[in-house]
Amino acid sequence: MKSLSGIFKIVNLIAMIGWAVLVFLPNWSLADSFIKSGVVVILSIFYLYILFIRKNIPGEVYPKGNFTDLEGVINLFKNPKAILGGWVHYLAFDLLIGLYIRNQANIIGMSHWLQIPCFVLTLMFGPAGYLLFWIMQFLITSSGV
Repeated sequence: MKSLSGIFKIVNLIAMIGWAVLVFLPNWSLADSFIKSGVVVILSIFYLYILFIRKNIPGEVYPKGNFTDLEGVINLFKNPKAILGGWVHYLAFDLLIGLYIRNQANIIGMSHWLQIPCFVLTLMFGPAGYLLFWIMQFLITSSGV
């Protein structure tokens, strides 16, 4: 379990670096490449390592589960390794959504200051951040602001 806790700290730090680039370096020309080809690729490698390469700890129990019903998903996530894999999955995909928000917001001329609440919500609550961006985008494009 200690090694999983260490990996948890590392992947969180890596993801925060990506979010820091989105928030604090809005005009950096290499931001997209850094996030997509750097941060998200590193998170993806950790994801694969956690789920498919990392050796099982003796005595570690892997409940049978599936993705076809809620009970099956609950069973999948009764294992710390599966939970960490799911967490890394969230970190990577939420960051990609943050990058999408930034790129689309720039296309419509949305202020960087208006993008930041979308980033924070996306980081903390995933789809809620995208929904906020979608609403803001709708209001900006329909009002001609």
